[in-house]
Amino acid sequence: MSKGRSQANALMVRIKKVRKRKGYSQFQLAQKLDLSQNAYSKLELGRSNLSLDKLFDIAEILETEVTHFFKDQP
Repeated sequence: MSKGRSQANALMVRIKKVRKRKGYSQFQLAQKLDLSQNAYSKLELGRSNLSLDKLFDIAEILETEVTHFFKDQP
C-alpha cells in the first residue's frame, strides 16, 4: 500500500469515528451528501476517492473543522 493510500485510509477512519460519535449512520450522511449509501460506504472503505468538495461537505454536516480529520488521534 502506498503512503498516500495509507493516509487516505487513515483520514476515512477518522471521519467514520466522528460520524459515529455524532450519531449518524452511513445512510443518513449519504442522504445529506446526496449520495447512495453504497457510494458513501465505498468512500469509508477507501474503494472510492474522496473529493475536496465532499470532504468539506462532510465536515460541515458533522459540524467539525476539516483540520480535525488530519490531526493525529491517540
